[in-house]
Amino acid sequence: MGMHFGIVATRGTVDELLGGLSAYGSFRAGAAVGSIDAAPETDANGEKVMVAGTERGNAFLFDASMLISGSPDLIIDASARLRRQVVAIGAETVSGTYYLIAATDGKLDRLHWTLLQGLDQPYDVGDRLPGEPADGLDDVDGVRLTAVLKAAGYDYDRWFDVGSEVVVEARYGKPVSGPAGDALNAYMSANFKAVEKFETVVATRARGQFDIVAPGTRMPDGSRVQGKKAGFLGRLLGRS
Repeated sequence: MGMHFGIVATRGTVDELLGGLSAYGSFRAGAAVGSIDAAPETDANGEKVMVAGTERGNAFLFDASMLISGSPDLIIDASARLRRQVVAIGAETVSGTYYLIAATDGKLDRLHWTLLQGLDQPYDVGDRLPGEPADGLDDVDGVRLTAVLKAAGYDYDRWFDVGSEVVVEARYGKPVSGPAGDALNAYMSANFKAVEKFETVVATRARGQFDIVAPGTRMPDGSRVQGKKAGFLGRLLGRS
């Protein structure tokens, strides 16, 4: 169903990946779990639990809170510490947030940030990566985002199915700030369309399941979810 999490991927081991994130705190590999779904939802401090693992020489981090995967300057810093490429993706369907961050050796290669409920145009830095479609990265299940990971050599779906997985013991420090995040925040401040509350739509999926999504969300068949239409009273009051 819909994507509501982030992923960080790089080459190497779990210990290397977690060590590369040390600018934001202390992260260590903990107990093994049979799958991401088998991990506890929150830790003793009430924080969302992260899961890490490896598959065919690549390390992955499942970031339910999106605090790590959604931090451009942290990803850039990690790529400098590890001296290799680090790629992060994430999505949250209620706000219509979809992002891609890629950095190599401390240099930002790509930063794309879509916000369906707030931005008319995505924030876009750098050339499109291999596997990145020209018509956007947003889709309800994150298939376009994970395809970019796969094109870069990081097969998230295979890791999810057969890779090793451990719970991450996390102690968060101060969020990492820097020029990439500052530029993104400045774009948001200049272009964000303020709304009283997000409009949401219930999108029916297969086998009676559903997702709560933003208007404009791209579904698997390529169609986009339409917003709610105002009734007679809403039209009378000038609401669309």
